[in-house]
Amino acid sequence: MGSYFRVDRDYKPLQALLAEDRAGFTGLVFDAWDHQHQGELRRVAAGRVESVLDTKTFELSTVRGPEDQRLAKLPWAGDQLPHTPVLLRGPWGDRLAELIAEEVATRQYSEVTDISRRPQPVRPSLYLEEFLRPATDFALRAAKVEPKLERTRQRLESWRLPLGAMNTAGLPTTVALAPEGKRTQPHLRKSA
Repeated sequence: MGSYFRVDRDYKPLQALLAEDRAGFTGLVFDAWDHQHQGELRRVAAGRVESVLDTKTFELSTVRGPEDQRLAKLPWAGDQLPHTPVLLRGPWGDRLAELIAEEVATRQYSEVTDISRRPQPVRPSLYLEEFLRPATDFALRAAKVEPKLERTRQRLESWRLPLGAMNTAGLPTTVALAPEGKRTQPHLRKSA
C-alpha cells in the first residue's frame, strides 16, 4: 500500500521535496502527453520514489473516444479509436503494446520493474492481486470516509472485473514461453 501523487503542471514543490529527501509518498503518476514538461521531475524521482506512466488506455477505449484531444496524439493511440478488445488482440494491439513499452523504457518509468521480473504466465494474476485488488480495496475504505472518492472506487472496480475475467479466460499471449527440454552447450574449439 502506498500513496501516489499525480503530477500537475506545477511540479516544483514535489521536486523540492524529493531533492531534500523529504518525500512522504511512494511514487508519482505522470501523464503520457506531458513527458517533456515533467522530464526534470522524473529524473529527480529516479531511485527515490516510483514513477508511474498513466497510459490513458482506459480513456482511449471509451465509446466516445478520448475527451482530451491530446490523448489521441499519443503514439499508442493509433488511428483506430476507440480501442476494443477485438482490435487489441492482433498485430495492431501488439504494436501498441510495443509503443507503450518503448515509452516506459525510454523515459525510465519504474512501474513495470516488479512485474517484468516475474515469469510471463503469472504477470496478469500478479497485477490483479498485488496492484489492482489492493488499490480497489483501499479506494473502498477511502470512499467510506470521503464520499467524493466514490467515482474513483467505481472506476477501479470497473477495471478489476473485466481484467479478472480476461485473466480467468486465459486469453492468448504473443510472448514466447520459457523453452522446455534439454539445454545444449556450445562446443568450444581447442586452441593450438
